[in-house]
Amino acid sequence: MKYTINKIKLLIKTALLFSLFSCGGGGGSSEPEEDTQPVKSVNQFPVVDAGSDVHGYESSILTLNASASDQDGFISHYQWRQTEGVSVNIIDPQSPMASIELPSVDEQQVLTFEITVTDNEKAIVSDSVNVVVIPVIEPLTVEIISKGSVIEGGEISLQAKINSADEQQLTFLWQQLSGETVELVNATEQVMTFTAPSVTQLSHLTFQVNVSDNNNNQTLADVSIAVTNIPELNITGLSNDTGIDTCSDESSTELDCSNEVFAGQDGTHGRDISHHDNSNGHAGFDFTKISADGSELSTDANEWSCVRDNVTGFIWEVKTVDGGLQDNQHTYSWFENDQGFENGQPNLGVCSGSDCDTSSYVQAINQQGLCGANDWQVPTIRQLHGLIDYSRNQFGVATSFEYFPNTLASEYWSSTLFSTPLWGWSLNFYDATMKQTLQQAPKNLRLIRSRSSN
Repeated sequence: MKYTINKIKLLIKTALLFSLFSCGGGGGSSEPEEDTQPVKSVNQFPVVDAGSDVHGYESSILTLNASASDQDGFISHYQWRQTEGVSVNIIDPQSPMASIELPSVDEQQVLTFEITVTDNEKAIVSDSVNVVVIPVIEPLTVEIISKGSVIEGGEISLQAKINSADEQQLTFLWQQLSGETVELVNATEQVMTFTAPSVTQLSHLTFQVNVSDNNNNQTLADVSIAVTNIPELNITGLSNDTGIDTCSDESSTELDCSNEVFAGQDGTHGRDISHHDNSNGHAGFDFTKISADGSELSTDANEWSCVRDNVTGFIWEVKTVDGGLQDNQHTYSWFENDQGFENGQPNLGVCSGSDCDTSSYVQAINQQGLCGANDWQVPTIRQLHGLIDYSRNQFGVATSFEYFPNTLASEYWSSTLFSTPLWGWSLNFYDATMKQTLQQAPKNLRLIRSRSSN
């Protein structure tokens, strides 16, 4: 019985166990169990934009600015490269913002650049941008090349120098703007020529050239040409003699000219003989001392500021030794500023009281009102030469030292220009020689008032 009961219990347990297996483990549900392992997501590609197409001018720096993003990560690398066009240098190519050096071009060119980005999962995308390179067209410019000055009767050429390489497509038109009218030879060519007119004093002629190209671009340029008179052709009124009132033979000098054998020598004729009077200047020279206010002084006056040449009518400045504006040691470069027309080299001398050039000194003396006048000017070489007394060599100075004290045995500027640009005429008061002198060279200076100003 006990066995039977145990057997029955065993059968019941077996039946229950079978029932449990049939029901899926005794969970009381017919649903399958869920998988607890995580599912791996798919990487999203980044997005990149190289920017809109742009343009830039040749030989300039242009910046490329790309933008990129990654939805499920981050951008780990940028790389710019050029794919089309003339090869250029890329500055900082591993940055979203890179710069490029645009090339020099004769016409528009297109360059293409590509930006490639990589995200943290090694996904790669690219985008491109075009850059249009525009050539820089320089404005048409012209410069007139010339000597700057010419002696009356001389021929001078003016050349239009332009910045265009295509001279075959240019047209030229020259015209005269001011001054005595002259004939323009080849007025529609790049080089125009004219002959300077006769003048009685330093004059200026102004010319203009109009240059145009086949694109209807035009440009203008003006130039002023100084025309100087030839001193020997401009002798008017009376002039001084040489101061020579003696004669010479093969062995002796300073001889009495009364002997007939000396007939024809300088000491036998001229003003030095016809108006010989040493009371107010040697031989034929005739001077009057002038005070600072412009009044006449006696011959024996101890102080005077100017001297009037009674033969020519010119009034001359007297130099000083006081270190002031008129000091005899001062030197000046040759420079002219006549109503906007500039010629020469300004302020290259050594002086005080003004800029050290001839134009500035004239202006300073006229502002001062030397001897009651304000029309002082630089003498011509002919006028300056009228002070030379060939019989004198006092203190090494070939002039009337008793009327022109403090005169140095050195070169003095004249207003007369030489035919070559940047040169003028000076007179050496040591040996009475006229010299061609660079305008930048510092020389002494003595001013004059013309007889028309008396």
